[in-house]
Amino acid sequence: MPFMGGFEALRLMRQQARYDAVPVVILTTSDQAIDRQEAIALKADGFITKPATVEGLNQVVLHLRQAWLDGKCVSVQSCKS
Repeated sequence: MPFMGGFEALRLMRQQARYDAVPVVILTTSDQAIDRQEAIALKADGFITKPATVEGLNQVVLHLRQAWLDGKCVSVQSCKS
């Protein structure tokens, strides 16, 4: 992120009650336990280390879609139908 780090952005989000229900999954190159602990402390809903391959990334995206989006409204238009 060019202007601030992900943890800083998450910290700012979690300081505002209107974002309490927004799920946040950290997608990072880090596999360090200290970074995972920081994400948990900041109330991230998930922590995923980026895979090394495009196929691995595709699997992560599919998993996130199934876990967070399938069966849920993802836009105002889809909620109206």
